[in-house]
Amino acid sequence: MTRIQSHRRFHAGAILAMTLLGACQTLPQRETSAPNVAELAGIGLDGSLLWEQTYPELGCTVQAVCGAGDGHGFAAVGLSGYDSLNPDGGWFARVSMTGEVLCRSRLLGGERCIPRSVAAIGTDRYIVSGGLGASDHGIFLTEVSGTGKELVTSIFGDPATRALEGGQGSPVPDNGYLIVGKRFSESAMKPWLSLFDRERTAVWTHAPRFDGNADGSGCVALGPKGSCIAVGAAWAARTNQTFMWVHALSSKGVLAWTRRLDPPAGLAFSWTVSASRVGDHWVVSTSVAPSESSNSADWHGWFAGLSDEGEILWTQDVPDLHVEQTTAIPTGLVVVGWHAVDLGWEAVIAALKDGERKVSWQRRIKMTRDTEALVAVTLIGDVLVVGGSRYDRPRIVAR
Repeated sequence: MTRIQSHRRFHAGAILAMTLLGACQTLPQRETSAPNVAELAGIGLDGSLLWEQTYPELGCTVQAVCGAGDGHGFAAVGLSGYDSLNPDGGWFARVSMTGEVLCRSRLLGGERCIPRSVAAIGTDRYIVSGGLGASDHGIFLTEVSGTGKELVTSIFGDPATRALEGGQGSPVPDNGYLIVGKRFSESAMKPWLSLFDRERTAVWTHAPRFDGNADGSGCVALGPKGSCIAVGAAWAARTNQTFMWVHALSSKGVLAWTRRLDPPAGLAFSWTVSASRVGDHWVVSTSVAPSESSNSADWHGWFAGLSDEGEILWTQDVPDLHVEQTTAIPTGLVVVGWHAVDLGWEAVIAALKDGERKVSWQRRIKMTRDTEALVAVTLIGDVLVVGGSRYDRPRIVAR
């Protein structure tokens, strides 16, 4: 594989490396002991299951999905497999609205990575972002063609120094790209948010400051006129308590307001957070459980509505749900996640009806032998495409 590199200084302190990679290719097969298999499904806005399919040829899990730029189907990214619980490479795939894989390719030439988001830019380009290597110490931002050809990749951070971690991203209307992550600074993990242009050059960077150690990868949601909110979880050493931080910024990266959200009394927040723009307000979400509990069956979904000024409008608890990701729909919000049952898990898809602050429908999938978890969701027309992993026997996956 031919590799051409050039280096320049990234103003947040990381090194940017641009790499031209090879074309789309058929993925060779190999044996793996990873117990999970990638899964995708189409769900109607009434909760009906339209189709469902597993993909052992792709890998062990789907990490993110987005609508296709040309209007035909969708794109998905995920992990190929695990080796001693470490990621074993990422993949990109184009899929039809009936679940047929149209094209698939390896990310970063097959190097270890953790893809976390994918977004269409134009009709035939996609941006994928995520973490580097098995340790997730570093971030990549890569552009992929509609046929799966990897065009150019930018690398941020130094894996040896834990300069940057995370890599959750979201496109902006003017073809830029927002990425939220965390960096190791002064013996603590601190969050950061950057806007990159189409040439993958940082336009502005925001580094939220608070008394706490950031954990999880964080997320970002877009609002009107290019505004956004960045959301993450943190741990305060002085109080030994987890909390959520929310920072709202203008399209120019100017901080508008901040909000700290503490869990209800006696409960602790999860490190996994999500955020969406629903109607005229923001909805942030995570999961809560009793502070002293180690039982995954105790997790409940926790949601809060915030105004454009950061005022808390409402909060809601959804029992038996560990939140992974949310997306807005015309009637409110859809959340995907999981819940522990018996000796395994069940996937959970729930719709919260906007205005009434209640669950309008839920789909819970409990397998008699397999376990299942959903971690990705996007709305395409009137179909919700969800992705995740299903527990399965050892199988053939992509290498």
